Amino acid sequence: KTNRFFVLMRALLGYQDQPTPFELFAYLFYWIVAVASGFVMVRRAKMAIAARLEFLRKAAAETEADEGETTNEVAPTSLVVG
Repeated sequence: KTNRFFVLMRALLGYQDQPTPFELFAYLFYWIVAVASGFVMVRRAKMAIAARLEFLRKAAAETEADEGETTNEVAPTSLVVG
C-alpha cells in the first residue's frame, strides 16, 4: 500500500525514499552550514545585546551623576539673609 503524501511529494518535488550519495552529501552539508550560521548569528546577537546593555548602563550612570551634581548645589537665593 502506498502513502498518498509521499506520492504527492514524488509528483511535486521528485521525492524518492532512496537518496543518491550526492543528495545525502548535500543534505548533510546543508545542516552543517545551517547549524554553523545559527551559532554565529546567536553569538553576534548576544554580543550586540551585551554592548547595548553596557552603553545603557553607562548612560544611566552619567545621568544619575548629573542629577546628583545639580541637586547638591546651593541655590544663590538661599544665601540671602533677610
